[in-house]
Amino acid sequence: MAKNILQDIVPPEKRSIRNIPIPSKNTRPTNPLSDISSRFTTPATFEIPKVPRRPVIDRAPDTVEQREEKTDVRIYPYDEEDGGGSRLSFIHNKKMLWGAGVIALLMILFAVASLFSGATVTVVPKAETVTATPETIFTAKSTPAGDELGFQVLKITQSAGKDVTATGEEKVERKATGTITVYNSTDKTSQRLIKNTRFESPTGLIYRVNESVVVPAIRMELGKTIPGSVDVVVYADEAGEKYNIGKVDFTIPGFKNDPKFKTLYGRSKTEMAGGFLGTVKKVSDSESKKSREELHSKLNDDLKKMAIAQAPADFTLYDDGIFYTYNSLPQSGDSKSSATINEEATITAILFNNRAFAQSIASRLAPDVAKSQVAIVGAESLKLVIKDKDTLSPSNLDSFSFTLAGTLNFVSKFDEEKLKNDLSEKNKKDLTGILQLYPSIKSATAALRPFWKGTFPTSASDITIVIAPESR
Repeated sequence: MAKNILQDIVPPEKRSIRNIPIPSKNTRPTNPLSDISSRFTTPATFEIPKVPRRPVIDRAPDTVEQREEKTDVRIYPYDEEDGGGSRLSFIHNKKMLWGAGVIALLMILFAVASLFSGATVTVVPKAETVTATPETIFTAKSTPAGDELGFQVLKITQSAGKDVTATGEEKVERKATGTITVYNSTDKTSQRLIKNTRFESPTGLIYRVNESVVVPAIRMELGKTIPGSVDVVVYADEAGEKYNIGKVDFTIPGFKNDPKFKTLYGRSKTEMAGGFLGTVKKVSDSESKKSREELHSKLNDDLKKMAIAQAPADFTLYDDGIFYTYNSLPQSGDSKSSATINEEATITAILFNNRAFAQSIASRLAPDVAKSQVAIVGAESLKLVIKDKDTLSPSNLDSFSFTLAGTLNFVSKFDEEKLKNDLSEKNKKDLTGILQLYPSIKSATAALRPFWKGTFPTSASDITIVIAPESR
């Protein structure tokens, strides 16, 4: 019988991941101790063999979908030999990342805090409260000397008209009128002009003032000599339209043979107008009076608002320091049944410089606080009353007396910019010593940003000064 050669040939075993035997999940490793105990009946010294590590088998996926899903799976085996060292290493790295993040965040916060560094100094200045009574009389002068209290005058002129019903016609004679500014560049003394002082135009027309007036003396401003000046209302010497002229310069004939002829002179502020000689529409006296009173009320309100708006920011205007004067202008209008009543009003407002006013009042009522610069908190709410106001002429106001009523809250002032410069780059502990250079400050506290800084900012602009009232 022929021998089958093919039976003696054993094909080589195919090597494939599919043919690797997979241990059963239910198979438990044998306990080596049980085998040893069966061989020895008496105690013996032996070594426990190490349990072989279970291989991690990653079977190849059978389908494309399984392969795609398999690529997202990562296996972290538990190493029994090193007690799970791979997992501990992962946790350790995670803690290091968190720690680095916290440190970076702290560094960013520190940098941001440094960008917003600064200091706030809360200052409590010395203060004193005094109640003013009418028994204390103060005096103000237009040209103060030394510690005397001075004042300034603001003048504004406005006109308005109102149409009224005419009752007929009448023949009238009116003199032209207008406002001129009188200048005094003679010397450092004021000059009084008596009532009916004449002012002459270049064409020889004469105008007069109807009350006496004082022209202030020259003054120095920024090294320059400024002539004293005052506005006055003048009236034509005769009625007629020929006295209605434009703006010109005026001389004072009374000083023609005197050196003052060249140093005392006038200049038109408004045109000369209103001169008339002829027939006009007639308005009843009662209607004319009523209309002019209404015009006065309107002009007063308008002029007061204008004065408040034009007053400098560091000056205060009190209600009783306001004077109103009126000038009846010629009526106008071409209608056969009506006429226009015209009225002109001038406001003369007395202004006090806030700092000079507070210092002068404090020297009388609170001398201890007045040793340094001082301000009056709420000075605009005080009631100022001018004595004998009805006897004073607003165009001839050289001096006057007044009283105050109300509570005066005096607060010492200090140079805030100088304090900022003195504090810059200084240690916070030096604040007490620096304050000794400011006698007007009672106490002060400083808050620095960020809170861990111990010195004031280098730039004075980063230091904020806050004024706080004294606690009582």
